[in-house]
Amino acid sequence: MVVAIAHELEGEWPLLVRRVLYVAYEQGLYTDKRQGSYDSVGNFLGRARRAGLLSWDAVADTVESVNPIVYDGPEDFGKSLVRLAQRYREDRQAGQPVRLVAWSEHRGLLQTLGVTANESGVPIIAGGGCDSHTTRYNFAREAALYAEERDWPTVVLHLGDYDWYGHNIVNVLYEDLPLLAEGLTDARPGGMPPVTVERIALTREQIIEHHLRREDEEDDGGVQVDALPTPVLRAILTDAIESRSDPTIRAAALEREDTAREHIAVRLDAWIADGGLS
Repeated sequence: MVVAIAHELEGEWPLLVRRVLYVAYEQGLYTDKRQGSYDSVGNFLGRARRAGLLSWDAVADTVESVNPIVYDGPEDFGKSLVRLAQRYREDRQAGQPVRLVAWSEHRGLLQTLGVTANESGVPIIAGGGCDSHTTRYNFAREAALYAEERDWPTVVLHLGDYDWYGHNIVNVLYEDLPLLAEGLTDARPGGMPPVTVERIALTREQIIEHHLRREDEEDDGGVQVDALPTPVLRAILTDAIESRSDPTIRAAALEREDTAREHIAVRLDAWIADGGLS
């Protein structure tokens, strides 16, 4: 049944294990959502993938790796420059009224939300529970610099669990990030603090709307943010970004990018044709 659920959710691939667990719990396959049930679902999905019953692409991989970048000679490097020119990006948030940063309680959401954030030029921080003092300080220092040097306030869009621990995590950010940033600068761009935090998920209204609790479950029971369907999570982040951004400024940035890509590609082609790498 767990594998059948994964197939039913094919439109959301790659799936987080937590998402499959919540659907299985809703259907009565599990009596709780604790670690034991989570591990059980993960084991079912893992064995199904190894047995060929489920695509390897069906489940999100939250492990990150760093590989060296190598080239098969100068000619290959030249081709890579041409490909790289097509990925030229400007700061898509430049000129916007506020600088937006997405901040997730779970590292697993980095893969789920990364494309959505990147499309708008919004950085995303994937935490691992309660973030360290160093993480908060470094972020506050960066926000203070933006406020002081560019008159640009930072707004954190936070996504976290709806439980005691999740509330505590976001409350620490609510209190500590502005406190740290204001201690590093006197600037208040547009009358705003250097950094503010807004919770965009998970909320009680979202839990009710997307039926993330069974009818027999206590109202104060915890719910994980990654129980939301992937399209819903992406839509929540997209709406939060677009509602705080000027579409005219964004369109102008995209137009500048297209013009720059064409210019760079033409110059690179001419340079390579002229023996620039020989």
